Amino acid sequence: MAARAAGSRLIRGVFAVLIAWATTPSRAAERLTFEEIAERRPGDYAPRHVDRAVIISGVVALGPTRLPAWVHAAVHDERGRGVTLESNAGLLDDLRAGDRVEIEGTIGNRGGLAVIIVQEVRKLGHEAAPAPIPARVSELASPARLGTLVAVEAPVIGRGENAGGEILTIGNPHEATVNVFLPRASYTGTAEFARYRAGDRVRVVGLSSQYCPVPPYNRAWQIVVGTPQAVSVVETAWIISPGALLLSIIALVTALAVWWWRERHLSRQRQWLRALTGLAEDVVSASTPAEIARTLASGIPRVFQGAEVRLYLFNRSANTLDPVAANGGDRAQISVNAAIGGLSSGVALCFRNRALLSVPDAPRSPLFEQEKTELPATALFVPMITHQEVLGVLSLTFDQHRKISRDEQAAVQHVANQVAISLKLEEQKHMREQLLRSERMAATGQLISGVAAELRVPLNTIRTLADDFAERFPASGEDLTSISYEAERAGAILSRLVSFANPESTESQPVDVNAVLATIVEFRRREWETRGFDWQTQFAASPLMVIGVPAQIEQVLLNLLVAAESVLERSAEKKLRVLATAAGDNALLTIDYSSPGESPATRFKANGASSGGLGLQVCRAILQTHGGELRIHDAPPLTRLEIEIPLQEQKQQAEEPEEGRPRPSRQITALIVEPEVTVQRRLMALLAERGHRSVPVSTAEDGLDLSHRLKFDVVFCAVRLAGLNWVELRQKVRRHVP
Repeated sequence: MAARAAGSRLIRGVFAVLIAWATTPSRAAERLTFEEIAERRPGDYAPRHVDRAVIISGVVALGPTRLPAWVHAAVHDERGRGVTLESNAGLLDDLRAGDRVEIEGTIGNRGGLAVIIVQEVRKLGHEAAPAPIPARVSELASPARLGTLVAVEAPVIGRGENAGGEILTIGNPHEATVNVFLPRASYTGTAEFARYRAGDRVRVVGLSSQYCPVPPYNRAWQIVVGTPQAVSVVETAWIISPGALLLSIIALVTALAVWWWRERHLSRQRQWLRALTGLAEDVVSASTPAEIARTLASGIPRVFQGAEVRLYLFNRSANTLDPVAANGGDRAQISVNAAIGGLSSGVALCFRNRALLSVPDAPRSPLFEQEKTELPATALFVPMITHQEVLGVLSLTFDQHRKISRDEQAAVQHVANQVAISLKLEEQKHMREQLLRSERMAATGQLISGVAAELRVPLNTIRTLADDFAERFPASGEDLTSISYEAERAGAILSRLVSFANPESTESQPVDVNAVLATIVEFRRREWETRGFDWQTQFAASPLMVIGVPAQIEQVLLNLLVAAESVLERSAEKKLRVLATAAGDNALLTIDYSSPGESPATRFKANGASSGGLGLQVCRAILQTHGGELRIHDAPPLTRLEIEIPLQEQKQQAEEPEEGRPRPSRQITALIVEPEVTVQRRLMALLAERGHRSVPVSTAEDGLDLSHRLKFDVVFCAVRLAGLNWVELRQKVRRHVP
């Protein structure tokens, strides 16, 4: 019995110990600082001390604020740190701002916010309520101020609402934002935040809080306000925001600037086009290459500032590009086949390629690397093209580097083509004038022939009487011999005048150009002695027989000698030398004379002559009809004219192998419509060998015009022509050409 009683007492003691241990709290409440309560775990940023019993003390900064299912209040410590109280059992209803309290409870997690779930509240006294702590939005968008009564000023970004209340978003979207939350239980009626607009600057006084339903708890920061009056407007937003207004002003100013720049650019472009159009008109109206060069030298710098202009014309006989000086000066000729190594090579390369050549940086260009003289900064070479024929090159040089745009290049090409058109029109004009002059001379020749026939009778009588008197009276023989010589000379002049007035009346025949040149020299000898010329002659030992029209050959040689005499009149050294010799299968006639420093273009006008003489181009054309060629070599202080005509033997061996080949029954006049100069020359030579005449033109329009003015027996026409084709030309000229 005693043992059983002892066991019962032991069991009862164990149960008593177990009951006492079960009814004793597992952990006693402890005091933690506000910083310790706010600590968070790394990773999900949840409160570190959840479910821990704590005791805190402090001053109530914000009284109870009713949220949908609980009540929050804020307590500050002596250092301004805050903590959020939470209860749903009415324990916080009696708290007022300024109450000093001691709170016992458990740390909880409310949407990532560490709160004290209140179990007991003990009031220790009352004092002045803590003032709201000024803060920035960037501070409130972090855990630094959670549980603290704060005051912040920031612009409104937007507004909204949810089931719990209204939301006002403030801050800077590019830096940090925070939501202002007004619980629905704190207001009645319409939405309180509806009166705020984006851009309004507001002041908010409320509890720094957080409500993040899901981890990680490092976002969804907010300010909880208990009344709508906790939010007030500091500065009303502009109707148009300053940024938008500034952008509008900038856009307006930019639009005005663009409009002004565009108008100014268009105005300059219009002036540029007017100047360019006027220059093109002036070029077309110019009558000589020198006048064209002067027009370009004065007009181009107005269109292209700082440009220096040079004009080069193609010389077919010498195969060179001859410069045309606006001021009467002279520059060296450029060979068409010039090698690479200077500005002259750029001119030649442009001519050969028939294409514009732009050199933006001439000193560094490999094209001019061998140039020894000072180079321009920029160079532009433009071919002068008309009817698919290049007549020369127009060059522009600039002392300063300049980028020449495609539009400017096209404009210069247009001007160059206008120059080519002007030169072509002038050439055609002088050709028509020469043809008209030939027609007038042919008409006048008939009258002169009659008069000459009448004058020959008294001249022959005078010569006969002078010879008779010289035989009867030997003492007066010298004077009578002079009378007879002058009468014979007058008869020769009269015969030559008749042949000049009607050169077409003579058919092609063998001509001794050596004798023709000697006769002309003898005819001009006394004139040279009177003028004081220092002249020399050297003729071939044997005849130089060519096939041609004697009157035409004599007229060309006399015209060239007269032109050389006019130059010698202005020269200091009046030296003249006339040579005739055989050069291979050709007869070579040379006239050397002193030059006063003028260019050949000045001494011989390109398409005409003074005092009614033949122009240089007409002389060259007449020689070409005989298969010959005229070349000019200018090497001051002498200028040389070279006339080269194929000898009769060469033609007979090449074209007339059969002896006694009959001459054509009659001489015909042919019109050659051919744009290629080499083909023109070949056809003219072939026709001249057979005793026929020919007139070359480059376009169908010129041929059509000549067919109405002159009588032609046959027309040779190229298959490919610019403008009218050969079929259309045939239909238009068939009425005039049999």
